Amino acid sequence: GRRHVWHIREFGDPPLQHDWGVRLFRWALNRASAKVAVSNAVRSHVLPAELAQNSHVIYNGIAFEHEFDRFRARKEIARKKSRDFTFAVLGLVAPWKGQEEAIMALAEVAKADGHVRLLVAGGSHEGYLDAYKDAAIRLGIADKVEFLGYVDDPYEVYFQADAVLVCARIEGMGRVAVEAMSACCPVIGFDAGGTSELIQDGETGLLYRGGADELADCMLRLVRDRAKARELGLCGWYAAREHYTIERYAGQFHNVLVSVCRER
Repeated sequence: GRRHVWHIREFGDPPLQHDWGVRLFRWALNRASAKVAVSNAVRSHVLPAELAQNSHVIYNGIAFEHEFDRFRARKEIARKKSRDFTFAVLGLVAPWKGQEEAIMALAEVAKADGHVRLLVAGGSHEGYLDAYKDAAIRLGIADKVEFLGYVDDPYEVYFQADAVLVCARIEGMGRVAVEAMSACCPVIGFDAGGTSELIQDGETGLLYRGGADELADCMLRLVRDRAKARELGLCGWYAAREHYTIERYAGQFHNVLVSVCRER
């Protein structure tokens, strides 16, 4: 019977599942004083019309305001190094994160331009890492794909990358996308879920709807036009600094909590 707020951060679809079933979950949600979702996609998926009352969308804050200028400065230093066009995909190495699709797409890109590589960062789930290493060998690009394993600081990967790939089909918000934008990396994301809300296609990044072939087309666009890639990365940085600071996040959440406390 106490006032409280639910913070909804995932769609709740497989591989995740409700501990005590959907009915009990929705019964508990209905007793909340307010509900906060990390994206419009999550809110519309998890909260049917009868539960949407007193709901809010608050995107995660990924860094303090003063950190964004530091990220941009570090990116400018990293860009002065001459190297192949580097793509990166970050997250748990598992089928639903799309690393295999990224590897397949890189193989297509490499046929048109051999000066490319892919960084795969993230811990492995159920042995998928070995399967994806075998895929890179089978596609003849083992020398172009580097598996970094789990990394403590993802920004060390962002600063090496010329573009970041977000291939997952079920991202509630997609922290990787926003972190990459804050590091001036253009993001190529699958056009679904929270990712669609974070990226303005052709302005702050690129969105694709198909499979590896369409992803490869987007990747090749950036490889062939590095100036455009830098422009997208800079526009993404401005968007991230405006919308995804910790200060903005904390202020919006504070307003929700104040409104709940003022309820009679």
